[in-house]
Amino acid sequence: MSAPDESEALDMISRNPAFNLDKVAATACQSLLFQQGGRYFQAKHYLQAAEWYKLSADTVFEATSEANLSKCLRKTALCYIQAGKYALATDTIAKCPGSEAATRYVSFLGAAYQGLEDDAIRAIEDMAASPDFDRKMLLLATKLAHEHKMRSLLLSILEKLLLTLQSNAALETEVEAMTLLRCMVRVIVELLNEPNAEM
Repeated sequence: MSAPDESEALDMISRNPAFNLDKVAATACQSLLFQQGGRYFQAKHYLQAAEWYKLSADTVFEATSEANLSKCLRKTALCYIQAGKYALATDTIAKCPGSEAATRYVSFLGAAYQGLEDDAIRAIEDMAASPDFDRKMLLLATKLAHEHKMRSLLLSILEKLLLTLQSNAALETEVEAMTLLRCMVRVIVELLNEPNAEM
């Protein structure tokens, strides 16, 4: 059974105004499609997994919660990222409703892998402003920015990490803050030493 056949069926169903799935039925069908995507993802068949996750985000399942739709779209985008289809990931994640931190993190990934440093910085700022923000996301983002030598992005992430420490006055927090400041100074010096640095 291939995903495009199911996609055509879902399109036909969603165009029929008399057809309506209640929340329980929509959630059950969506879960089955999501699980199928998970099987392909585990097998590292990312493009096939993306198709199944995309099906689970179809409008025919609009009776389910917005959180379910976001989860399905995020998984679709993550599959595209794993497959190296970064532009598709960015387009997919842009369809996500709400402003969940996880959604903004996937936006960051898509932008960073495409080398779009300004977009990645915006995604980090949006992520940090989300009500469900977890600073561990910034730690993961730091690693990616460092590996790709995106110094302006790295500096922005380090600044956000430093801001997360301001609410805690413990000694280990002070040590961590000093370490972050040293890293930030090092990144700033590297930025200033670049040939096209603005003084």
